Amino acid sequence: MNIYTVAAIWMALALGASLISIRVGIAVALAEIDILDLAEYYLFHAVRADLLSSVGRNDEARGEYASALARTSNAAERAFMERARNALPA
Repeated sequence: MNIYTVAAIWMALALGASLISIRVGIAVALAEIDILDLAEYYLFHAVRADLLSSVGRNDEARGEYASALARTSNAAERAFMERARNALPA
């Protein structure tokens, strides 16, 4: 095995560890914000939607976007969240 092969293996392992770390971090963030009693605020639902979509839980993310949209009348914020919701994969 030459130095380039070792470097390539090391980089692949580092990338894999980083991706796992990001997913774990998002799961922890979801658990922590769920503890908060902020369900009446639209931003709570918007943040949850973004985090859920980051880990591929798109159906749940759509529901959170719907909850956020129901709690705000600001046209710019609504447009942003509608675009984000519509961009979620099926």
